[in-house]
Amino acid sequence: VARASGTSFAEYTQRAIFAPLHMTHTSWRDDDTRIVPNRAQGYTPNDSGRWMLDMPFENGVGNGGLLTTVTDLMRWQARFGPNAPTPIGQSAFVAGMERQITLTTGRVSGYALGLEIDTIEGMRTVAHGGWTAGYKSYAGRVPARGTSVALLCNAGSLNTEEVGAALLAMAAELPITAYYKE
Repeated sequence: VARASGTSFAEYTQRAIFAPLHMTHTSWRDDDTRIVPNRAQGYTPNDSGRWMLDMPFENGVGNGGLLTTVTDLMRWQARFGPNAPTPIGQSAFVAGMERQITLTTGRVSGYALGLEIDTIEGMRTVAHGGWTAGYKSYAGRVPARGTSVALLCNAGSLNTEEVGAALLAMAAELPITAYYKE
């Protein structure tokens, strides 16, 4: 991206993606010493159950290190569908992003370009979860229902992929029993 655009990846994504989508609280962790206003600190319990500060102390741009908010993630999710106002979200872009990988065995993996393609009660879902240090995340949607959720957590012990899928099922009015374990 940097070679093709003549700017850094962080600058390019800010100009071409985040600004047009009004994702005003989204940037890359390109300087781990930068103070980010209103940023939550990450925590993870140690072996004795005591909560400890768990912050990433490296720069991450591209494959991780996205600093964002639930509001901005929902702005991203809202851009997908037949009436998407920008190329991000239009059918050709979506089809490319959601094309699942076929393994050498011929089996379709369920994984696409950074997305997990699955179903809840026969309804197709598109989601991605992630983590770094004491931060966990999940963003998912049920395209046929026009339903999306976003979950960000600063407790490294929470399984956001499980909780996020349960929230998505609830929001889409689908059974959650397969996704939530007490």
